[in-house]
Amino acid sequence: MARFALVTILASLAGLVGCGPQTQGQWDYAVNAVELQQVGLAYLWQNKVPLQDGEQVAHVWHLDENVYCLTSTNTLHVYEALTGKPRWTEAIAGPAQTVFRPCHVDGAMLPPVLGSRAALQAQGDRKPYDLVVFNTLTEAMVYERHTGQFVARIDFTRAQFAANTPTVSDGERIYVGSVSGRVYALELETGLAVWQQRTDSMISAAPEVMSNRLYVASQDQGLHAIEIGSENGQKLWPAHGQHQAGGPFTADVVVSEQGIFAGNSDYNVYAIDPISGRVIWRFRCGRPVRDPVQVGANNVYALADQFYAIDLATGREQARWTLPNGQYVLSEVGETVYVLGRRNTLMEVDATLGTVHTTIPLSGLNLFVPNVTTQAIYAASTDGLICCLQPTNGGM
Repeated sequence: MARFALVTILASLAGLVGCGPQTQGQWDYAVNAVELQQVGLAYLWQNKVPLQDGEQVAHVWHLDENVYCLTSTNTLHVYEALTGKPRWTEAIAGPAQTVFRPCHVDGAMLPPVLGSRAALQAQGDRKPYDLVVFNTLTEAMVYERHTGQFVARIDFTRAQFAANTPTVSDGERIYVGSVSGRVYALELETGLAVWQQRTDSMISAAPEVMSNRLYVASQDQGLHAIEIGSENGQKLWPAHGQHQAGGPFTADVVVSEQGIFAGNSDYNVYAIDPISGRVIWRFRCGRPVRDPVQVGANNVYALADQFYAIDLATGREQARWTLPNGQYVLSEVGETVYVLGRRNTLMEVDATLGTVHTTIPLSGLNLFVPNVTTQAIYAASTDGLICCLQPTNGGM
């Protein structure tokens, strides 16, 4: 009886949510609050995505201060990550188009008019924009991410390519990989392609930027570093024919000063030095690693034949621990890691030992945001529930 009862927001947090919470009748199918308490979680907020007949929630992403909810008609609903309050809604693409995950751009200094050389030559004052960029196969749509103000549309067909990855940005340009194996740099101000660099096969992993370098994982078995500060995007490594892996890189990678971490179809998880491009360590799994890895405080998490927690510093031969039914991490909170199970369960796991303390069903939820950086869990259902869970002992 209690399992399907109303999940109420903690009284201490009610003031944050404002008009976000819904009435009892709309939440009969939510995960039960008593079960959440068993794993040390509670609702921070919950809300309802407005859907038309036949429309469903298709994707949920969390970036910085926003949660992005994309429906099956490619209508975007944006919510404030801390409170769940609606921010803006926009139809960003046609219903049949492929929409890739968004990227954020902080403080991009742009003129009042974009898209032409004449506008750039005008003496208009520049102002900073906090942007979100979505892209389809043929174009990128740029919005001011707090208000939803449309800023620019960047047409990939002018540069005669079709995108095959999400975009990433350094604040001046966006970068996107293509089916042809080339990565393109396009100016935010004009939408013009300023350079391109070639790999030897299709690119399906999102490029990543750190400092003045762009990192591109390709299906040609290599992870490529490009100097983006140079006029033509000078390739730094690897040399032709000297790739780091034995199979294609197909999934997104994680780039940090500690290393570039990537799964590969050759069964290995790689840690690659971001300066030299040499392999720091490799860890062999029981099957190809086709999903993005996650990098926590001390572990690299990877899904192959089972779910692995690999020592971040050494990648030693023996995994720190494994879970046969794990899929990916929803949040890492101190010594606790919350892992989504393959049968739509939530496992409370000791991050060091891998001991599963408690497992609960996630009734009514079927869309989740993989996450190791925020002490909160963002989840949704295809029929319109969206919510945020946080640790009862303090999170966000």
